Amino acid sequence: MRKLLFLLSVLLLVTGCEFEDVAFKGISGFRFGKLEGKELTFELDVKMENPNAFKVKVKPSMLQVFVEDQVIGNIYLLKKAKMKRKSTTEITLPMKLELENGAMFSLLKFATRETVTLRLKGKIKGGVSIFSKKVDVDKSLNVPGSKLNLQELMKGFNND
Repeated sequence: MRKLLFLLSVLLLVTGCEFEDVAFKGISGFRFGKLEGKELTFELDVKMENPNAFKVKVKPSMLQVFVEDQVIGNIYLLKKAKMKRKSTTEITLPMKLELENGAMFSLLKFATRETVTLRLKGKIKGGVSIFSKKVDVDKSLNVPGSKLNLQELMKGFNND
């Protein structure tokens, strides 16, 4: 009987928690870390809006980076980050970009074009307490080829 009561309590708790998606509001800062071989580390200061009545954690995740539908590499969130409840929070995200073979050559080639399409695709993991959720990300941005460097690209993802 106790087990049944416990399971019903957990079921009510889980079904009573309605989770709203967290909104990306933009990037307010960018700092280069280091470049070693094909790996670039950096930090992003990101504005995120959490409409939920509880704090949300973003867990280490990976997104693929495409330029003109060509895979350039993978970008990783290295540490989990917490967002305050019912507020817009600026969080610092330590990131790592692993470039594919020939990615630097491809970026130089695309830099001569008038505009190029940058795309981030993958899943971001988030969670509340012991519950987690994966959110699909597929965001594209057209940027001038001459601005094909990380600082300019990050400015373009701002939604403010």
